[in-house]
Amino acid sequence: MAHHIFDQRFYAHRKPAWHRLGYVSEEAHTAVEVGDLIGLPKVYERPIAAKGDQVYMPIPGYKAIVGVSQIEGKPKASTYAVVVDHYEVLTHEHFTHLFHQATGSRVETMGLLGDGDTLFLTAPISTIDVRGDEVNNYLMTLNPLNGRAAIQTRTTSVRVVCANTLALALKEDTTRAFRIRHTQGKVAEQVEDWLRMTWSQTQGMTELLKGAYEAMARLHVIPDTVAETLKTVYPIPDEPEHPTDAIRAAWEKERETQQSHQYTVMELFEGSRTHTAATHGTAWGLWNSVVEYEDFARPRSNARSRVFGAGAERKAKAFEHLYAMTGQ
Repeated sequence: MAHHIFDQRFYAHRKPAWHRLGYVSEEAHTAVEVGDLIGLPKVYERPIAAKGDQVYMPIPGYKAIVGVSQIEGKPKASTYAVVVDHYEVLTHEHFTHLFHQATGSRVETMGLLGDGDTLFLTAPISTIDVRGDEVNNYLMTLNPLNGRAAIQTRTTSVRVVCANTLALALKEDTTRAFRIRHTQGKVAEQVEDWLRMTWSQTQGMTELLKGAYEAMARLHVIPDTVAETLKTVYPIPDEPEHPTDAIRAAWEKERETQQSHQYTVMELFEGSRTHTAATHGTAWGLWNSVVEYEDFARPRSNARSRVFGAGAERKAKAFEHLYAMTGQ
């Protein structure tokens, strides 16, 4: 699975990531300090022009976002995006300062994706013991400068036993998901306010999360429940009526793909080598199996999908479905 880390610009506190790239530190560092350690690109806004008849003509209403990184001692420029003039660029350096001002927290992981256009950062919130499973909760933020994606924050968790990255989806009152587009105005102020509020609120949610996780760990699931959950997360579309050959072929391919997803998660659930009292035959174990598949085994999975995209949505759907069965 591709890691998409830019030029090994990655930091981890104490424990290296699976890709073994970047900088691992035994000492705790703030977001600003980590930015200096890994070398954040300098980000600039530049006017753009079109060439015609040997003359460059400025293009009004648009600008380019350019990042310059030092690679092997030499500056390398990359054009991240061409955007409208009112696109507010929140540079990675500015973002790390906002994060530090809002939270004051040490960083767990931080890195750059793509050509350096996207910064991700996680900071620890709390640690929960779920019947012997240690679960660490984090606030994760994403600052993309690719002209397409929005700035986002989300709470995530890691089950230490199998090092799964889990996207938390425990109803709206405990999910801390936030999106803001760079064109909405006053972006920096809104981001800092949201980070400050979210950080304050997530500090007090440990007991609520612990109750939810333990309820799932107490709920043993029967085969019918497992099958129903997997069909919910990886639904097989209804067979089309009177299809053309092309439509039938497309349906068959989608059916086989979804069934493959279901079978693989089932195998992880039934045969995982990291089973504990909390995961063996339980809703907690089934959710972890979905997460393990989405984060580590699913073909063509990538970092953005796992935490903020379709992969995160599938994990959330599984969590919501199984948590609802606990009656909490």
